[in-house]
Amino acid sequence: MDVRTFVETYLDAEHDLWVMAHTERNDEAFFAAAEAFDATFFGPELYSVISRPGHMDDERFLAFRALLTDKQRRLLFCLREDEGVSLAVLGSVMSGSTGPFELIRIRDLNGEPKIVSSYLTNFDGTFSWSGGENVGEVLPDPC
Repeated sequence: MDVRTFVETYLDAEHDLWVMAHTERNDEAFFAAAEAFDATFFGPELYSVISRPGHMDDERFLAFRALLTDKQRRLLFCLREDEGVSLAVLGSVMSGSTGPFELIRIRDLNGEPKIVSSYLTNFDGTFSWSGGENVGEVLPDPC
C-alpha cells in the first residue's frame, strides 16, 4: 500500500471509529474495534486517543452520543514522502477546526506502513513530540 493510500485509509478508519465510539452501545464491540484499529495503523508505543467511558447507562450514553456532532473527519494538509520515512500533517477531529493539529511520521514495519511518531502543533507552526519514536523534541512544518 502506498503512503497516501495508507494515510487516507487511516483518516477514514479513524472517523469511523469516532462514530462507533459514540453510537455502538456494546462496550466489548467498541473496545475490540479500537484494539484492531491500533494494531492496523500504529507502531510500538503509540495508540489511538479514541476512547469512551465504559458501562454507561442509557441517559449517559445518549448524552455521549450527542457529542458526535463535535467530530469531523480530519483533513490531510500535506504529505511528504521520503525514502524510508514519510511525514503527514493532519487537522483536528474537532468540528470547525481548520488548522494543522498533528504531524505523524510513517515508516514500514515488517513490510507494512505504520504511524511511528506523533507531534502536536505549536503556536509558531512547529510540532512538539507527543509519542512514539522521538526524532527531535521539535520538528519544523514539512509543508
